[in-house]
Amino acid sequence: MKVAFLAAFVVCILLAGCNAKQDPFAGSVWCQYIEGGDPPKCFVELRADGQFGYNYISDAADSFAYDGTEFWKVEDGVLLLTWSDGYDTDSFPLDTGTPDTLYGTQSSDSKIIIMKRLR
Repeated sequence: MKVAFLAAFVVCILLAGCNAKQDPFAGSVWCQYIEGGDPPKCFVELRADGQFGYNYISDAADSFAYDGTEFWKVEDGVLLLTWSDGYDTDSFPLDTGTPDTLYGTQSSDSKIIIMKRLR
């Protein structure tokens, strides 16, 4: 019984440690400015559950579409936004830019993306 409790406790600590890496981003809203993109900007909201919503229709970050195929994570010092179950991935190295402005690229078109935190 003690071993099972200890194992469950260790798993909880490990999961909390993994989620702690994402905490600065969880719940944040960003505007992506995409070089040569169509559309040229997109708003994204990063949820704590690892999904993100997007809005490229409106000029305001007021609502977001969630379809369950867009996910985000921080891996090896890079913020990754994976679109449409892996069709495209936006990569933002966290050692460039500032905490409120990230610079990255799209995997499919190699377009440069500037992502600015709105909230």
